Amino acid sequence: ALSSTLGEGLEGLMNADVAAVLAVLIGVLKGEHAASCVIVLMLTGGEALEEYAMDRAGQSVHSLLEKKNLDQIVRRICGDSGDKEARWDAVPAAQVQEGDTLLLSLGEDVCVDGELVSGEVVVSEAAITGE
Repeated sequence: ALSSTLGEGLEGLMNADVAAVLAVLIGVLKGEHAASCVIVLMLTGGEALEEYAMDRAGQSVHSLLEKKNLDQIVRRICGDSGDKEARWDAVPAAQVQEGDTLLLSLGEDVCVDGELVSGEVVVSEAAITGE
């Protein structure tokens, strides 16, 4: 891996990994072992953080996909033009349509975009933002 990385650098395909490997080698050859260790720690730490972030993002996406099957309480107008009535039905979030009104309870997941019609609400967007 080291020889191929160095080979890439020599062919003009310089990247951050090649620069780091060269810095580590030069540091070792000049006796700057502490500096070389710091560079290695920075590289491995960065890779570990990147892997952690990717795992969290994957979990968030998976969680959002699972919620599309949660039921939402929806108010819909039913009946023909002469006899319309509004009723509340539980439907999967994937079947919520534009114009539906949702009834939400404290702590309930909101699985669709919408606009607040009445009341007050604080919505956690952590599943979307990854926080």
